[in-house]
Amino acid sequence: MDLSAREKQRIRSRRHYEKNKSLYVVRAKEWARKHPEKIKEWRRLYAQRNRAKLNELAYKTYHKNPERFRQRSREWRRRYPEHYAKNREKNIARATKWNHENRERRQGILRKYRERNRGKIQLSQKKHYYKDLKRSRQKSRERQIPYSAKHAERLREKRTRVYYSNLEESRRRGRINAKNYRIKNPEGYHASRRRTYEKNREKILKRVRVWQKANPERTRANKRMGALRRIERKMHLKHAFTIKEWQEKVKGSHGFCAICKKNVGIEKLTMDHIVPISKAPVGFVCSIDKVQPVCGSCNSRKHNRI
Repeated sequence: MDLSAREKQRIRSRRHYEKNKSLYVVRAKEWARKHPEKIKEWRRLYAQRNRAKLNELAYKTYHKNPERFRQRSREWRRRYPEHYAKNREKNIARATKWNHENRERRQGILRKYRERNRGKIQLSQKKHYYKDLKRSRQKSRERQIPYSAKHAERLREKRTRVYYSNLEESRRRGRINAKNYRIKNPEGYHASRRRTYEKNREKILKRVRVWQKANPERTRANKRMGALRRIERKMHLKHAFTIKEWQEKVKGSHGFCAICKKNVGIEKLTMDHIVPISKAPVGFVCSIDKVQPVCGSCNSRKHNRI
């Protein structure tokens, strides 16, 4: 295979360079020391022509050993704080300008980074959030207000979808949260209930009437327990039994009055306190054994006698 004169000359030059490499390196360094402006100009021109190639090479080199590069950067900032402070504003302005001009490309880079480092980002966010919890929560609430107002319909649909996708668990958590809220904020809870009632009074009363017609026994029991609670507040008493226990006791009587022994029916039996409420001491605890089912006439006749 015949080689041209130029190729032969290249081969001879390469061989000569390999033999005298150290000498060439020393000469190149001396020349660079004497002509720094030319070196800077050549580097700038080379960087302009091969920007994409150099960026890719820098990205690969950095990600081979990122910790090493970070350490070198920290050391440089520590060694030259004046130079770092002098160029910091300029670098921030340059980065801001580039981000504005290359928004789509930047979003793509950030997306790839988040996909690769999801766990690391979550850990960092959690650490930063719990560092100053009160401030973080305040900032989070401030961000949520305009976002919630802007995307109200979308958020409502999402909450409904999540709620009905796991209905039993959602209801259980709702009951727990409501109970905790009632315990921590009794005044706020009652105020909220009052507002809701005033706003939807007709609707609520209609629903209550329908439920009372469908559940007459429970309605009567609830009225009795409501009357007992009012008595408790007035006389400082405590009833240590539930509606269910009272209903079981009434059913166990089979409709017979405990005083006159007549069968008047379960519906007509009323609650009688064996120890009258008016004669009970303050703080008296009334258990299920201290009440009896009697007919209305016997209860009225007994009045406040033991």
